[in-house]
Amino acid sequence: MHVPSSDSGINNKSITVTGYPGDKPSGTMWSDSGTTYDVSTRTFKHNADTMGGQSGSPICFYSGSTYGYQSIGIHIAGANDDTYNVGRRITKTLFDWLVNQGYVTQ
Repeated sequence: MHVPSSDSGINNKSITVTGYPGDKPSGTMWSDSGTTYDVSTRTFKHNADTMGGQSGSPICFYSGSTYGYQSIGIHIAGANDDTYNVGRRITKTLFDWLVNQGYVTQ
């Protein structure tokens, strides 16, 4: 696993959120792109367009040919006034927990 661990490694990243928004036809997958900002220890904000139903969707960026696409977060919420979205950072601790739960394989 290679995930940017520093705040500066995640801040101002071009990202894509892919999931199943509730305002689209049932069972259809949609993606939108945006940028990360306001990075904290466990979360960051992003401005990709999302809708209810997309919580749990991966937040990915392209890190080049060595690592390809990487998930740096999990979409967890949008602001009530639609001004921003929140992602949960995938830290080593969270990654290890996901592996131990069987959600991710190495």
